[in-house]
Amino acid sequence: ADNTYAARPAGILGIAREPGMAGRLSLLTHAIPGAFSQDALNESESAARTVAALHGQPAPSEREDLRALPLITIDDESAHDFDDALWAEPTETGWRLVVAIADVSACVPAGSALDQQAHLRGTSIYLPDRVVPMLPPALSENACSLLPGQDRPCLFMDLSITRQGTLGRARLGRGLMRSAARLSYTQALRALNPQHSAIPAADISGQDTPQNPAPAVLKSLHALWDAAQALQAEALRRGVEPQHDESWLVSHDTQGNAVSFTPRTTLPTHDMVAACMVAANTQAAALLHHHGLAGLFRTHAAFTSRQPRPTARYSATTAPHAGLRLACYTHFTSPIRRYADLVTHRALADFLARAPLSTFTPTQATPLTHTQPSSSSDTALEALAAHLSMTERRATDVAQACLNRLAAQVLAPLIGHPVEFHALTSTRHGLRVRLTKTGTPSFLPWSAFPSGTGACDTLLHDGVASRRSDSNEHQTGNRNRVERVFSAVLIATCPSRGTVTLASPVHAC
Repeated sequence: ADNTYAARPAGILGIAREPGMAGRLSLLTHAIPGAFSQDALNESESAARTVAALHGQPAPSEREDLRALPLITIDDESAHDFDDALWAEPTETGWRLVVAIADVSACVPAGSALDQQAHLRGTSIYLPDRVVPMLPPALSENACSLLPGQDRPCLFMDLSITRQGTLGRARLGRGLMRSAARLSYTQALRALNPQHSAIPAADISGQDTPQNPAPAVLKSLHALWDAAQALQAEALRRGVEPQHDESWLVSHDTQGNAVSFTPRTTLPTHDMVAACMVAANTQAAALLHHHGLAGLFRTHAAFTSRQPRPTARYSATTAPHAGLRLACYTHFTSPIRRYADLVTHRALADFLARAPLSTFTPTQATPLTHTQPSSSSDTALEALAAHLSMTERRATDVAQACLNRLAAQVLAPLIGHPVEFHALTSTRHGLRVRLTKTGTPSFLPWSAFPSGTGACDTLLHDGVASRRSDSNEHQTGNRNRVERVFSAVLIATCPSRGTVTLASPVHAC
C-alpha cells in the first residue's frame, strides 16, 4: 500500500508580528470554533427581539418585577457582557443582598442551534485584543447583557447575611430588572472612598466616575461594601486564604502593536464583588444539592504531596471545594460566558416552574452526602462536566499562548540584553522561569550554562529550593515571602511560537 501523504498550504496567514496575529495564531493552533452558524445567528436575533419587546411592559406573570431596585453592574472598563447586577440594604440582623443574573436560559433553549454552538465552545475566551464569545454578540453584548436603563429577564438570589458574615435563608426567583448604573471597579471605589490609596490615577478607558451618583446607588454601594466585608471576614475564619490576581494587562499602540505588559491591579471592589458572587453561588449549590437537581457542581480537591497544585473542575456529583472551604459549590453567576452556569440556570429554572417564587434555599451548613451517577442522564451530565472542564483549560491555554506570542514581540528589542526572571521549578533539563517584565514563562536549560563556571550552582539552586520548599504556602496564596530575582541574557525571540531563548550571562558573553 502507498503510505505517502501529500499536503499543500491552504493559504498565507501573514507575518507573525502583525497586529492581531498573536491572537489569531493562538486560536488556530488550539482549534477554537470560528464563526457561528447561520441558524444560531438567526435564533439569537429572534431572542433579542423577544427581549426588546419586554422593555417598558408589565412584568410577565412568572417573573417578579425588580425594576424598582437600583441594581448596578460592576465590571472591568473594557467589559461588554454584563451578566450580574447587585443591590444591598442593611437590616436589623445584617444585610439583604440581591444578586440578579442574566436569564440566558430564556434566550437559549436546550438543543437549539444556539445551544449546540455554546456547548461546543464551553466558555468565552478573553484575549488582550479581542473576545471570542460563547454566544453571538446579539445576545452576549445586547439582549442578555444587563445594560443600564434596559429591561432584562433575570434569575435572582435574594440573600440574607448576618453581621458575622454567615448566610441565612435565601430566595430564588425569576425576575425582570433594569440596571440603574454601569460602574467600573475603579468608579465604584471612587464613589465609596474618593481618597482611597488604591485608586489609579485614571481609568484605562479614560472614563470617570459620575460626579453625583444617584443617592440610591451610593446607598446600595455602601451596603454592598459592608456586607462583603462581613462575608470576607467569615471566609477567613473558615480558613480561606486571600487570592491574588497574577494576570497582566497588555497595552497596544495606535496601530495595534503590543508595546508593554503591566500587572493587573486588584482593587478592594474586585474583592467586594467576588464575595457577593461566592455567596450567590454557594446558595445555588445548596439548592441544587438539597433538591437533587441536575446541575453542575464546582469541585476543588485539597492539595497533597502527590498533587500539590490541584485544579478546580466541574462535576455532576457533589464534592467539597477545598479552596473555598465549602462542602458544596457551583457556578451560577456568569451564564453569558460559561456554559456550566447555563446548565445550572436551566436546572434552577425548571425547579422554579414547579415551585413558588417564595421557596427558600437551605444554608451553607446543609449536611453533604456524596452522590453518584445512577442513570443515563447522570452519566451524560458527568460527560458534559468533563467536556466543560476541558474547554475551560483550553481557554486558559489559548490566553496564555497569546500572551507568550505578544511577549516575544515586546521583548524583541531587548535581544542581547539582560532580562530578569523568577525561578519557578527546576527539572532534570533546566529551570522553568517567569520573566519579570511580562509575567510570561520561559525555560533556561542547564546546557545554557558553561560547565565549570559555577553559574548554576549555589545561589541559583538555593533560590529554587527555597521556592519549592514553600509550595504549600504558594497554594494558599501567601505572597509575603521574598521571591529571588535572577538575571539572564535574552538571545532570541520567536513571535510565531511565542518563545524566548535565554542564556546565562557568562555563556552569552
